[in-house]
Amino acid sequence: MITLKKKYKGFSLVEMLLTIAILGIITLLVATTLTTLIKVSVVSNVKNQARNDVNFIMELMQRSLGNSNVGDITLYDSKAVRVFDTESMRVVTPVGVGSVYDAQEIVETVPSNEIHVRSYGYNVWTCIGFFLDSNIPEDPEGTRYGYLLKTNRYELEDHSECFDQNAVVMVLHNIDVKVEDFSVAYLVVGDDGDNMFIISTTVFPSSWPTGFTAPVSKEITRQITVSSQGLTWY
Repeated sequence: MITLKKKYKGFSLVEMLLTIAILGIITLLVATTLTTLIKVSVVSNVKNQARNDVNFIMELMQRSLGNSNVGDITLYDSKAVRVFDTESMRVVTPVGVGSVYDAQEIVETVPSNEIHVRSYGYNVWTCIGFFLDSNIPEDPEGTRYGYLLKTNRYELEDHSECFDQNAVVMVLHNIDVKVEDFSVAYLVVGDDGDNMFIISTTVFPSSWPTGFTAPVSKEITRQITVSSQGLTWY
């Protein structure tokens, strides 16, 4: 009787450990690459959102000012007396407006956070203003963020009513975009000619990948100059 002996073949323990180590390294490299690609994609998306919002804001300002006479444009610095309550979605005045809206003429080169514009031939005032968020304190770097708001008022006589508590406001940017600053300054460039307005704004994407160390700045700053192109009849 002949006895057949079975011969088994397989991997040794050293070969198995080496294979596991190689697979682990490859998996780690793939995971790191995918994580980096995802972070880059998120950064690109949030930066594009912030850029789109800034471009929309600047285009709105350019159209509003470009269709108005300088006599139908008023600027006010109300950041010290008014804030935006995100719970009620209303602009509130905790300490009263004081004499903020008493000025009858625009002060040259003084930056303001509110601009009220009436297009040529219309009785509708477009009010655009930047107000700090009353519910969010300063961040560790001492910066406070706010909202850029817009509202329309008919037959406006008292400009302090433009952003009172009864005003229905519209936020001009995405909720994922933080606005650090917005200002409008007036500059005279000629006698009875066109007048220039310097508009500046700084925004940040509120979402940012944790641990993203690439040299990409979160801040987006835009500054434009707009001429008040008053219409002339011949």
